[in-house]
Amino acid sequence: MDKVVIIDDEIHIRSLVRNLIHWEELGLECAGCYASGQEALERIRETDIDVVITDIQMPGMSGLELIRQIQAVRGECSFIIISGYRDFEYAQTAVKLGVLDYVCKPIDEEELNTSLTRICRREGAVVTKSERKSSPRRKNFVTVIKGQCKEISVDTANKDYDFHFQRDGVFRVLELGFCGVDEYSNVSQNAEKIIKTLGEYLSSRCYEYESFLLTGNFYAMVVQYREEEDGALLRGLSGVYLDLVHRYTDLFAGRFYISAGKTAREIGDLYESYRGADFFIHGRLYYGNSRVYIADYIPELQKKYHESLVLTVDEKKELIRAMEGIQLDGLKKSVIRLYDSYSNEMKENPTLAYYMAFQIFDILISVLADHDINMNELNSAQEEFRLKLENCDTLPMLERTLIRGCSDKISGYLSEKKQNAQVYIQFTKEYIEKHYASDLSLNMIAERIQINPSYLSTVFKEQTGINYNKYLTSVRIEKSKELLKDPRYNISQIAQMVGYSSTRYFGKMFVSETGIKPGEYRRLYSGKSGK
Repeated sequence: MDKVVIIDDEIHIRSLVRNLIHWEELGLECAGCYASGQEALERIRETDIDVVITDIQMPGMSGLELIRQIQAVRGECSFIIISGYRDFEYAQTAVKLGVLDYVCKPIDEEELNTSLTRICRREGAVVTKSERKSSPRRKNFVTVIKGQCKEISVDTANKDYDFHFQRDGVFRVLELGFCGVDEYSNVSQNAEKIIKTLGEYLSSRCYEYESFLLTGNFYAMVVQYREEEDGALLRGLSGVYLDLVHRYTDLFAGRFYISAGKTAREIGDLYESYRGADFFIHGRLYYGNSRVYIADYIPELQKKYHESLVLTVDEKKELIRAMEGIQLDGLKKSVIRLYDSYSNEMKENPTLAYYMAFQIFDILISVLADHDINMNELNSAQEEFRLKLENCDTLPMLERTLIRGCSDKISGYLSEKKQNAQVYIQFTKEYIEKHYASDLSLNMIAERIQINPSYLSTVFKEQTGINYNKYLTSVRIEKSKELLKDPRYNISQIAQMVGYSSTRYFGKMFVSETGIKPGEYRRLYSGKSGK
């Protein structure tokens, strides 16, 4: 019986979905309902889940991010997303990423169960057609590949992850990369065909092999085989690659890559093999496409696996100035200049080209955050940008993607904020004009228009030339001048009427603004009136 989890931040939606599903008829079991992606993810990591039904827009972790994280640990999961009308573009993106279906709000019982029926039929077909179906527990082995669990033995791996590793074999990590594909294409469906062909080649030569989704368009395969088979296996990869290019050229136009990390004698050393494979996958920027990369053939590069690149303070300041000033030409020149200045280092270590791109985009995210851009939007932008970078297979393409990504975000967010600033300032001035007598803080106004107080403070100063407190004081003092002309009110009353609880403090502010005390101003005005 397939297990289903339901995730939505609205309790009535969770309850509705649970009540609408034909559990017994479809042979499904409810494994839990959760209010957040993070809560659900913890449960899914511990339990074998077959189907995930999730809202696409939730506070904190979005539905798309949840799907990606689940795919990283449980590649066999199926997904249905719940989408509102305004989420339609997100829903389309999710479908292209491999989500089987989406259900629009208001949720229709027939539509929901039709989607579930379609999933059940598909999963049944996979089971009957596949001669070798992986245990879901194996998918968690990706943590070992990524170095998060180095103290592990063959016996432990076999027991905890359902493998059948032998004690006399050696290991390698192969990495597959699919690049230059249409944005958000359903890579996973086509990748399965290529991985299956690779599996057919490996099955007769290996004790064990398993594939894992790493991220976006990249997959890893762990293989174990007899050490004496090493040379033949590596030589055979080139032949298999050519066969794949010929067989699936219509899918990827030959623009996919296979890299093999160095041999690992212990399972705990798989991370180093993975680093080597990953290094050469990134090397496609310089080494050319349509190739098989073998880490053993260039052993001197191993020392570069852990190198990094950090921009200098001056380099960061140059980028920030261009970003904040919406100087798109200046930003383009800065990016090109940076890549030119580090070109020698990048030729020796292509991963640095990606490190730089991520650093530059992270700087942009920080700039946007300072301008009160919604963090959920920024997190989504970061993930989208990472996927676009992974899709690049030449350095010029990477540079263009970086420049376009930064320019689009600056134009889309900061330009809009510049326009909105006028609206914010106008609202603030009008609010002060109506409520100057109240205990009026900038935080209070910012909360009313739902923007960051620091951002409101900054744009107010930029647009008016004075800070918020100075402007509020000037309005209050101008109002007090009018009241001082009316003999019905004493100075203490006037202070209260313009927002000051302390008469002494009111007097201090009045002197600061006019150069004379309130009483003197009243006498001067009375004298002029009597003439």
